[in-house]
Amino acid sequence: MPAFDLTVALQQGPSPWRDSFIAAPAETAMAIERGIVALARATKTLSPESIEMRDLPDGRARRHLSALGDLWRQMGDAMPDDLAVFAHVLRSEPDQAVEALPVLDPTACAFSDPAEVALIERLVAHHGSAPPEARAAWQSSRVSPHANAPGALGHLQANLTSNSAPVDPDSSIAVFGLRDPIEEAAFAAARTRQLLDSRVISAPQEVGLLIPDDAIYLEQLAQSFDALGLPLAGLPVEPATRDHVGELLTAALAILRGPAPRTALASLFTSPLAPWSADQGALLARETMENGRSRSVKSLEGISADLVDTLRPVATTARMMARLQAIAATLPDLEARDTPDCTMSF
Repeated sequence: MPAFDLTVALQQGPSPWRDSFIAAPAETAMAIERGIVALARATKTLSPESIEMRDLPDGRARRHLSALGDLWRQMGDAMPDDLAVFAHVLRSEPDQAVEALPVLDPTACAFSDPAEVALIERLVAHHGSAPPEARAAWQSSRVSPHANAPGALGHLQANLTSNSAPVDPDSSIAVFGLRDPIEEAAFAAARTRQLLDSRVISAPQEVGLLIPDDAIYLEQLAQSFDALGLPLAGLPVEPATRDHVGELLTAALAILRGPAPRTALASLFTSPLAPWSADQGALLARETMENGRSRSVKSLEGISADLVDTLRPVATTARMMARLQAIAATLPDLEARDTPDCTMSF
């Protein structure tokens, strides 16, 4: 199948996303690709001709869905790699398979989308189900979905959505409220060290961390675990880069919409792009989180004071854009701050 590249298609003809594509082509193309993939997976044929909009009323949803369908048709046979495999199987005959592929479990998962259901049905129609002995061996090798941990954690696993009687809390599960990724990473490292020192675990690899797909967590975890002399596996070979400008812009928008959230102010104060030192930024953030405002901002001078002065809510989009430009004007030269992954342009 041909390569799936929306860039050329998005440049041709009018569409609901034309202005967005002109302003941010890569981001817009990525968002639209996700939309087309979701639309394709909602069909059992992976064909735009199976889209039925007869009962969808006129409005924004219909216009966008229609535009997605038109763009999908314009792409012809091109599809993302994973769906291209689906389409090849769905449109093939049994004798075209290199070898038989009987299905171990023909029962579709409750979360399967229509395209996945169609794929399973086609594989079963072509190759049937696996022999009982193969299925039994496969099932015996799987961890039972009913295998729960002991204690309160096991009760939570087994009864998360049920109306069963509560159990007394114990040490198998604990919930902590932490302020931000920096504090979360420091806590994770400290907790791991505590478990080791108290001999609850014998090695750091007995601890697993579930984190969002965000570069800031990887960066902070690496620093926090290294500071306590703890090894940390699973980090990318190439260090992740943070979008410092994007983070600052997100915080600034939340502040300018008002009322300013404490977390947004703290995030802006600790940004490496801010015109004050890291220690001073940490002080401003800590005072803001504890008291809702920072007394230390009164001691700021020059562009630092100018930046703080711009952090006031605005009522119109025009004023917000002007205020963002004023914020950008207070930021030092990025090259001097060794942040090559950032740009000054909002």
